[in-house]
Amino acid sequence: MTEAALLHDIGIKLCDAPEIYCTGSEPYIRHGILGKQLLEAEGLPRHGLVCVRHTGSGISRADVREQALPLPEDDYLPASVEEKIICIADKFYSKKPKRLWKEAKRKSILKSIRKYGPASLTRWEALLEEFLGD
Repeated sequence: MTEAALLHDIGIKLCDAPEIYCTGSEPYIRHGILGKQLLEAEGLPRHGLVCVRHTGSGISRADVREQALPLPEDDYLPASVEEKIICIADKFYSKKPKRLWKEAKRKSILKSIRKYGPASLTRWEALLEEFLGD
């Protein structure tokens, strides 16, 4: 799990996200797919699944379709314990240099997830219940 946690965002190096010093050409939402491809090429398919399943509270096939996300239409929902833990932890810490060590407040996380619809919020609440008892 430690390796997967350390590698879960490796795909951002290929994304256009100058605020976190990433100068690639891909949309940030694709960093999970890109990371999965990189890790599979290195013989780490389970680690790649963490990459593709950690974003937000997970991304469903319906989310991809309804939000017209630039992803192959599929489910990207955390399934293993490791994927779920990394999915939760990822929301509490930013990649932005000035906020790297500052833990996000639950209220701000809820606000950011809520904008992606009720299904995302329901998934987030289920993750918190499963792992934090909230």
